[in-house]
Amino acid sequence: GDVWPSWLQGAANPPKETTATKISEDFATGWQRYCARNPRLRDPKALPLLVRQGVPQDLRCEVWSHCLGLPTPSAGSTATAQEAVGTSDAEELPASILDVIEADVARTFPNDKKFQESGGPESLRQVLIELAKQDKELGYCQSLNFIAANFLMVLSSQEMALAAVRQLIMKLQTRQWYTDGMRQLRGDTAVFEDMV
Repeated sequence: GDVWPSWLQGAANPPKETTATKISEDFATGWQRYCARNPRLRDPKALPLLVRQGVPQDLRCEVWSHCLGLPTPSAGSTATAQEAVGTSDAEELPASILDVIEADVARTFPNDKKFQESGGPESLRQVLIELAKQDKELGYCQSLNFIAANFLMVLSSQEMALAAVRQLIMKLQTRQWYTDGMRQLRGDTAVFEDMV
């Protein structure tokens, strides 16, 4: 049979008596079946059916990790956002990169109380510095802050967020978008505009 209940496939609305707990349980059951059948995302058409209905908060880390091809954190080893990526010695980076990182950290989710109070800005700063240190050619480019911040909020770990940003850039093959004056991004945008 189907992996998902019919209402999770968009074929019908959820029953009126469906609670948030039931939705989460149905999603969890469907997700387990999906992973059993698609350990390496071999059937990418099935995933959107589930994700369109919304991924329950308690499963987002697992789902996002799986989709990015990252190791899924075990249930008992939930790391905190303050977990150190390493010794982010900012002195290794040019002042111009550090200035851009600082400006972007300050404008990343400034009104998100949870992000601000959970040490999000400091964690984000560490992830962006480490990202710039690990890839000297890429360095740091504006907009990576929002990608990294979202990963921090979902994956709850600096280490996982850093790995997720790197994996996303490689998986989507968008690294060249952020290098060489963004020439590849401008080229891809021009092609897209011609197509539309």
